[in-house]
Amino acid sequence: MTACPGSHFTGCRTGLFVNALIIVDAKALDGQQVGPIADYIGLLALAESPSLDGCAALPSVLDLLSKGCGERVKPEGLTDADVAYLKALYRANLDTNLSVELNQIADNMTQISNRPPAK
Repeated sequence: MTACPGSHFTGCRTGLFVNALIIVDAKALDGQQVGPIADYIGLLALAESPSLDGCAALPSVLDLLSKGCGERVKPEGLTDADVAYLKALYRANLDTNLSVELNQIADNMTQISNRPPAK
């Protein structure tokens, strides 16, 4: 067995989703539209979010229920930044160390965001 890149261990870690369970408080969603909530839950299932009460630099569907976004316009679904993040995350080489992974995700997001829209 060969060593993992950027590690002293001889075996690589791998992650695999078998099931994901997201519990929703229906009272917190009172008055919300179904579409944006479905996108919100989908993003939570596909990517870990460090905090759901903050407000990131780029607009995100996760701003929908965040108390920390103030007057920012609430999204009506996945934003371009959300889609770029998911694409970049799932393209990243997760066999490297964390700082390399994070840089790869950021670089991938920049490349994806700078591409002309598909026709």
